[in-house]
Amino acid sequence: MDLYFIRHGETDWNKHKRLQGHQDVPLNDKGLAQAKMLAIYLKKKN
Repeated sequence: MDLYFIRHGETDWNKHKRLQGHQDVPLNDKGLAQAKMLAIYLKKKN
């Protein structure tokens, strides 16, 4: 069994080094692209 630790993609708050955790900040364009690349990678892993 493989175990993957995956963190969320980039948000604008990440980019500007703002404190997070108390609000649900959406992924920015880079974060959405990261999520899509991860989905493709994991799909190949089955």
